[in-house]
Amino acid sequence: MYFPILTALSIFLYIPCISTVSIAIEKPNSKALFSLALVYEHDKDLPNVELLKKMFTGTGVFTALIFQRPAPASSKVITEYLNYGCGVVLFISSDKDRISWRLYDATQAQMLIGKTTGTEVTALTIRLVADAVIAYLFNQPSYFLTKIAYVKKSPTMRNFKKTEVCILDPVDGTSRTIIKDSRILVAPQWARPSASDKKIWLTISEFTSSNVRLMGLDLDGHVWPIIDAPGTCVGVAQQDRDTFVYCRSGGIWLYTFDWHAKKGTHTRITHKNKVCGCPSLLSHGDIIYSCNGNIERYNKETQQTTILPLGGYVLSPDVHRATDNILFSKKVQGVLQLFSTDVRGKSVTQLTYSPGDKVDASWSACGNYIAYKRCFKGHEQIAIFNCMTGTEQIVTPEDQLCGYPTWSEPQPLLYG
Repeated sequence: MYFPILTALSIFLYIPCISTVSIAIEKPNSKALFSLALVYEHDKDLPNVELLKKMFTGTGVFTALIFQRPAPASSKVITEYLNYGCGVVLFISSDKDRISWRLYDATQAQMLIGKTTGTEVTALTIRLVADAVIAYLFNQPSYFLTKIAYVKKSPTMRNFKKTEVCILDPVDGTSRTIIKDSRILVAPQWARPSASDKKIWLTISEFTSSNVRLMGLDLDGHVWPIIDAPGTCVGVAQQDRDTFVYCRSGGIWLYTFDWHAKKGTHTRITHKNKVCGCPSLLSHGDIIYSCNGNIERYNKETQQTTILPLGGYVLSPDVHRATDNILFSKKVQGVLQLFSTDVRGKSVTQLTYSPGDKVDASWSACGNYIAYKRCFKGHEQIAIFNCMTGTEQIVTPEDQLCGYPTWSEPQPLLYG
């Protein structure tokens, strides 16, 4: 992934151009960080500015300095922040039911973007401001309005509650459980509701005495069946409200629901002599999945399958929806590391080099971060890899057995 060209060309002096597609990352990037001045006038805005600093610096590509000063009233005031090494200035001011913010280019002494909104000022409001700044500077979403769902397992089978499905805030690292179940739950995936559907939910595979079925799960812990068929249904990719690609008993299946006929149809698209899993969808509907140590691509038009030329033992693909870049795990000197490639499997980049197997990886919506399960010295933890700096952050404790992370799309309702 990469940072797109900035709208204000002059800001290039302060922002590194970083790519993880054409270069292999072995260590944190040593280029200069993007320097940002956060300016507020009234004491009551300090908590908001501190939250903004936490979000921006948490990306790994910003440094931020906080100043308590009046709103910039002249070009000279704006350019003075260059003395502190800050190329961009964000001023914020709020009262009970209104928030105003302005983003300035200090090198050109001009306002880039700004907004005043008549709304209650909450932590969500501040996240929306930070996301708007990222969207303007880099022409892509941030992770500030996203969450990571994952599964936490009981360490022993003697515990009554065997599985918890949790969601984690990647900004502050807090996590909460949305359901505890005495049955085994695995492989959550964020659903893709229709534009008119404001309900946020996930799919989850649930082990029963007779099968493993696909269930729906909302953020209040309510569950309902989606696909309750014979066999083992683990791994799903949703194209729209009525179309699922899923794995059942080693095969890749397509499920479509006809609302007029009120009937669903299941069609197997892989041969019965193949053991396949981890389906993921390209933007135009082709299916990427793992099969017998390879990653294959199913062409929905020709109904033909090709093996991506990745070499070695590879598994757990995940497609980035905006770019169709494919993330996967590959064994290197006995350790599963993360790689990315294009849809043809031609441009392959190794992303991680650290100890510990890395599996079940999931792209963030912006494509600059990856959540995955890290297995090392008996510990199973959720980690986040920053593609821009090449750094890894462990986000769950050692004493918890965690896995199957999946990253949501940006959605304000997750925080509303």
